[in-house]
Amino acid sequence: MIKHVLLTIVLAFSLCTITNLNAQKGQTPKTKTIKIKKGQVLDFLNAIRKPGTDDAMNEYFGKVFPPAQKYGFKLDVTFVTIAPPIQGNYHAQFFGVSSWTNEEGRNKFENHKMDFDYKQARREIWSVFNLSFYKNLKEDIEFTVSDDKLYVITTYWIDDMVAFKKAKNKATHNMVAAGGKEMMSIIGKGESPLGYYYEPNVILITEWETHEAFDSYLKKNNISSKENGVRNVQQLKTQALLQ
Repeated sequence: MIKHVLLTIVLAFSLCTITNLNAQKGQTPKTKTIKIKKGQVLDFLNAIRKPGTDDAMNEYFGKVFPPAQKYGFKLDVTFVTIAPPIQGNYHAQFFGVSSWTNEEGRNKFENHKMDFDYKQARREIWSVFNLSFYKNLKEDIEFTVSDDKLYVITTYWIDDMVAFKKAKNKATHNMVAAGGKEMMSIIGKGESPLGYYYEPNVILITEWETHEAFDSYLKKNNISSKENGVRNVQQLKTQALLQ
């Protein structure tokens, strides 16, 4: 089980860009149901890896993952970028949604003694390693991903949450009418460990059948503006990496 999960992690951090969705005509798409329970801790990660770091990355996951799992860590789903940014100038290669059984387990891992400086290893392997976590989730999170679907990941930094929620509610109604699905929506700042500051006010993951369906929707429903309370936005098209 550990080897299988490690392979998924390594693949997720290894791949930079996939140009098309995996499932081809006549093939059965791979799916996975994500379940994160109320009261657990959710980690949201995105990263850019330096070239020539394969061996260092393999060592990193071999050292870090076993104790993390011991303290309740679970890699729930990984998304790999498949196109240049739609909005914003940040081109993350990878997004990860992970969870911990509880805050205590996460803290124990942070204080776990090991003969490996994993924080220094991160600096050597990734030029960008953005991490935000959400403690004591107020409700269950459950959704199913498929490797033949398009997943748009949008992060917002908000100045006026009232104006933003009003615009988002209208856009969500139009999204459903256009064939999109809201898979995960987290409103409220998470926390970033020291040295990993990345705290958007909103994380939104939506699912689409095709690029064209999303592009058509966005032309009429782009809520990223100061009038809607948005200070900054990052938006990327991704594919779920399922092994």
